[in-house]
Parts: sequence; structure tokens; C-alpha cells
Amino acid sequence: MNNSLVVSSLAIFLFACWMANISVVQAAMAPSAPSITVVSTSPQTYEIKYTDDVIIEVAVGNDLMINWTINGTAIEYYNTTLIFPVSHLQEEVPYLITLTVTDLNTQMSSTYDHPFIILKSPRFCTFNVTPISGVAFETEFSHVLENCKADHLRYSYFIETKEGVRDVHHENVSSQIVRTTLPFANQSSVTVGVEVIDSLTETSTIYTYPVEVVVPALASFNDCKFMVRHLGFKRSARSLPAFKYSHIYTPQNIQLTANECARRVKEQSVSV
Repeated sequence: MNNSLVVSSLAIFLFACWMANISVVQAAMAPSAPSITVVSTSPQTYEIKYTDDVIIEVAVGNDLMINWTINGTAIEYYNTTLIFPVSHLQEEVPYLITLTVTDLNTQMSSTYDHPFIILKSPRFCTFNVTPISGVAFETEFSHVLENCKADHLRYSYFIETKEGVRDVHHENVSSQIVRTTLPFANQSSVTVGVEVIDSLTETSTIYTYPVEVVVPALASFNDCKFMVRHLGFKRSARSLPAFKYSHIYTPQNIQLTANECARRVKEQSVSV
């Protein structure tokens, strides 16, 4: 009787081990969902600027179907590195970029989510300059900003006499209207502009406006010399108006004007 009980118990134990082994083998053979490894993301903050591009780089296995969506809408992009401009999206609206990778053999999928929101920015202003043409160092140009749909704004006004070089003449001010004379540039066209800065979010937008600035019509080289001496004299702080124009009367700007003056006099064949 005891031997029968031992044999029966042993049989049950062996059967249980066999079933457990089958379960382990089946689990090992079961297909698994494809893995997604995030290599890098940019920007690495939830709040981003409208000038940013969302860049997501991932690593996945071969022979997988890749699908990107934003808030459920498909993005026509099928690579493992997504570069997605956001300037066309609404501000202060939550967005979710989702990557779905699918193994077509097993139909199993994995997903990765990247949430973000676009900060409110001052990009709906209108910027105008009057008049649109004038005389270097003489005509006073008004720079006017209107309809900015944001609070806590500051403004930095600048002149661009050559591409990529900005001379800021009113920095971080609160006024939406400034007036200043302008220097002469190499091509007579001067780009004036303003950077509108939201002090809460540190987002900014740049607006520019082209104006024509000409050198005064002068009759002789002596007139040119007199004008250059006059401009050089006005460089001193006491001779400038209370509204600072020292940014205009730089040696470079005066030299440009002197060169253009001499060229015009020579072309007109005016004797000294």
C-alpha cells in the first residue's frame, strides 16, 4: 500500500514537471512585441517655441512598419529619425507625437509617445516704418509696432546695414514706437527691424522693414568734406540730441557716406 502511494506521488510529480517544462518552452517560443530604443529627442522640454523643430531619433529592429502620428493624425514620414517643424501648430494646445512600430509577421506592435506644448509667442504683431525713404543722418524714421497679441513684451530695435550684422539702437525697451535717424548703407537700402520678446516665456519674433536712405545731394568735394566733418563733430555726446543717435554716427557709417558722396560728385563731373 505504501509502495503504491509512493509510485503514485512520483508519477504526479513527474507529470507536473513535464507540464511546467512545456509551459516554459511555449513561453520562450511566443512572439514578443518589437522594441523601441529612444536615441535622442530635441528639444528636451515639454514647453517648446514655435521656431523649434521636434526631432526624435529612435532605433528599432529590421523589417518593421513605422508610423508617426500627431494627435491621432498621420505624419507622412517613415524613417526612424523624425524632424517635425511646429510653426504651423496652435500655441498653448497639448500635442502628442506617437511612434508605432509593427512586426508584420506577428502583427504585434509597440508605441512611443512624445508630448509637448507650444509656448505663447509674440508673432502676430504688425511692424511699419515711416517714411519709407529719407536722407542719411537727417530724416527721422518712426518705427511702429501694433496689434501684438501677448503680454509682458519687451522690444529691441535694430538696423541691419549689411546682411547678418545688426546694430541695436534701443535694447529691451517697453515702447512700441521709437524714432531715429538712419545711416547710409552700401546699397542705399537699409533694413530696420525689431525683436519682440515675451519676458515670461523668453520666446521672441523678429520683424523687419526695408527703407531707402540716400546721401544728401552735394555739389563739390568741399561739400563732402564739410559734411564729413559735421557728422564727425556730431559724434560727440554733447552735440547729439537728447534722444541718443550715437549708434548712427559711427566711423564706419560716416566713411560709407563720405565714399558715396565722393562717387556721386565724380560721376556728376563737378569741379572742386
